[in-house]
Amino acid sequence: ARNDDVGQVGDVVLTKDGKIDDMVIDVGGFLGIGQKPVAIAFDGVDIRKDGNGNLAVYTRFTKQQLQAAPTFDKNTYTAQRDTMRLSNPS
Repeated sequence: ARNDDVGQVGDVVLTKDGKIDDMVIDVGGFLGIGQKPVAIAFDGVDIRKDGNGNLAVYTRFTKQQLQAAPTFDKNTYTAQRDTMRLSNPS
């Protein structure tokens, strides 16, 4: 939300027909230790290229919102999708 670097894309969740449903962002931690995966609805992200052609994912969620979000668990995600993912912030 403030152009802060809050994590890295760790995974992408696809629908049964192969479309992107969610992006899983690894947030928090330091040097990969203590990171937490968080699922964000794909319509809640914006993918852009910087001046060097590198891709970056932007969202309006704050670092605090991402850190407080439920932890993504691929083993239970299908059954808990609606409570485990963040949707577009208002």
